[in-house]
Amino acid sequence: MDLKILTQSIQTQAVRNLREAIISRVFQPGDRLIEADICARLGVSRPSLREALRSLEADRLLIIVPSTRPITSLPPMISSSPPLMA
Repeated sequence: MDLKILTQSIQTQAVRNLREAIISRVFQPGDRLIEADICARLGVSRPSLREALRSLEADRLLIIVPSTRPITSLPPMISSSPPLMA
């Protein structure tokens, strides 16, 4: 039985879990994320989720437009289209 205490903050864990979900396509590019649903799935508060979303926006995994829901974006490193060749 592992009894180690996690030293990561809730926000850090939320960022990690959401990043993995976006990259593994649990959330498809262009999906609108509903904060209440994500909070329930992660078991975190809205302020913790919002901090996590801002971190993911800085990493270019999300687009946050004021007065709308966050939208997942397609990370350039996992783009499904091949690079253009000249």
